[in-house]
Amino acid sequence: MKSVYYRFTAWMILLAASMAGAAGAYAAYPESSYTLQGRRLVSWHGPERSVDFRDDPALARVNSIADYAFAQTDIEEVALPDRLMTVPAGAFEGCVHLRRVRLGDNTRFIREAAFAGCKSLENIDFPRKLLYIGPFAFDGSGLTTLDLADTEVLEYGDDAFARCTALTSVTLSDTRPLELGANLFRDCTRLPQFTLPQAWTATAASMFAGCTSLAEVTLEGDLRTVADSAFTGCSALRALDFGERLEAIGADAFEGCSSLRLLYLPESLRSIANGAFAGCSSLEMLFLGDRLEKVGDRAFADCTSLRHISLGTEEPPITWGDSFAGVYEPDVLLSVPSQAEDTYWGSQQWSRFNINPLSAIDSDFPYTGSDSGAPAVLFSLEGRRLSLPAHVKAEEAATLTGYAPAGFYILCLPGMRPVKIIIR
Repeated sequence: MKSVYYRFTAWMILLAASMAGAAGAYAAYPESSYTLQGRRLVSWHGPERSVDFRDDPALARVNSIADYAFAQTDIEEVALPDRLMTVPAGAFEGCVHLRRVRLGDNTRFIREAAFAGCKSLENIDFPRKLLYIGPFAFDGSGLTTLDLADTEVLEYGDDAFARCTALTSVTLSDTRPLELGANLFRDCTRLPQFTLPQAWTATAASMFAGCTSLAEVTLEGDLRTVADSAFTGCSALRALDFGERLEAIGADAFEGCSSLRLLYLPESLRSIANGAFAGCSSLEMLFLGDRLEKVGDRAFADCTSLRHISLGTEEPPITWGDSFAGVYEPDVLLSVPSQAEDTYWGSQQWSRFNINPLSAIDSDFPYTGSDSGAPAVLFSLEGRRLSLPAHVKAEEAATLTGYAPAGFYILCLPGMRPVKIIIR
């Protein structure tokens, strides 16, 4: 009987030890550190620097968090539960020490200012199911890279990533957004380049305004509209590549892009709004498409370096106000189809230029020989000219790797319209 008693006692001791060990495995947080209402975390007021909801039995059940629950705390790391679908407004606003965030796999919404001012937060992995990033969500945060390629974000709020001054890389979801807020990347002053996703049909208003390091922008795919002030003040922007579906450029869209030297606008373009390229003081060469209908007031104001304009349309585009205010038009060569010469001379705006009719119907830019006399010239999108041998033809453009590095170029040949090519 004693033997049975001892064995039972030993078993109970082992069981108690096992339970104690299991309990000790939880990184449980004292109840004094937080306030819960059912499965809702109301606030966090403990001293903890690292919080993992998954490691605490009570917190693992949380399916919602109140607005500003962690705001202004000293938290450094947080792992949110998978059952949480929404990161609420201001949840971590002003958490200047927060450097690591693990979002739950089912996170779909990041609300207003959720991570605003988190200056130590350099990167974050976004779950595939994410649909919404609210206004000011990461405004002024320390993000250095942003990768949304694998998400399905449908809506971006105003200033969602504005003033992220350490941001150097952006990859957005190819899912076409239903709503684009203004100032999406405003004043991200270290961002060097950007490529718009293929499925996007428009940029946001003031999307990259004040991004003073932005030098190269590719706007291809289905893009139809560049919104107002989208790239205003991007003083380092030197290379712009548009797709073949662009129809409208908004007011002040590229105002103050003072490093832009060459501008090739696609055949699909119909309108250029007021002030669109005002203050592009380095712009020398301007290629306008065959379907351009309207040019707004001061659209190219103060483009004081402008020397060549190519216009392929036989009907002069309508101009509003003074589209070229501050430009001395007699010094600018305007190339137009020969059969439209008289029409351009009859235009109040276009007759101010040095009109140069082209004999070839399909030509819209004068043949320009190089210093060596070669009959073909290749221009980079930055306006740099490269001489080519006499035998080069447009259809041979893909074989030009021996003459220029990979990239986008404008190829000018006698008797034909300049063409945009890709050298791979």
